[in-house]
Amino acid sequence: RRAPERRDVALCDLAAARYVLARALAHGRIAMTADIESAYLQSKWHSVENPRHFLQIAWENYKDLPEEIQPPKNTWEGCKTRQVFGQGWLWEMVTAVYGMSKSGDIWGLKLDQVHEKMGLDAHPNMPAIWVGSKGKPLEGIMVAKYVDDLIVDGPKGKLDQYWKELHMHLKFKTESKAEQFLGMKFRWTTEKECAVVHISHVDYCEVIVLSLIHISEPTRLLSIGCAGG
Repeated sequence: RRAPERRDVALCDLAAARYVLARALAHGRIAMTADIESAYLQSKWHSVENPRHFLQIAWENYKDLPEEIQPPKNTWEGCKTRQVFGQGWLWEMVTAVYGMSKSGDIWGLKLDQVHEKMGLDAHPNMPAIWVGSKGKPLEGIMVAKYVDDLIVDGPKGKLDQYWKELHMHLKFKTESKAEQFLGMKFRWTTEKECAVVHISHVDYCEVIVLSLIHISEPTRLLSIGCAGG
């Protein structure tokens, strides 16, 4: 059964991440980041957007599981190595799992729904950014998301409220000062009463360059250097 049509799940790019940084700097603040723990496993599979899904799994993947969660022995008697374990048995998906292409969309939809419940609105021009609109409880909050990584800006009180409410919906590592995001590394300093961030794109540029190198003939990457602010 095909899933109903739904909106695409957006992921932020460098421009969106720098937009959040610029906003924080404009208000003399330091942006924060958080990493959602086992994000896919926090995303229920079955929903209106995602009909029930079943897997038939190879014997090698289940032969060492505890007996209480194995199929009845009479269903796999005679099975040998590299044969299907529990021939005829199907395992229903309960949550999204790593290794399945659709899992990223399911997690992204889950995170969007959490932000909607918290009263945030999708940015009209940057759908991977969520904002607390004027008059809303989280007014002043801005969040950019890339899979399970978040970069957030907002007034201190509202920021504390955002993390507290997010903890009610998701498990994630303690929020901290933004030190890296999307391959960018940040070094924060203060000048007078202003916050200043120095951005290094070295790691990001290296990934891009290496992905463009043609591997059919020997190539030596001598050096890569790039910085921005």
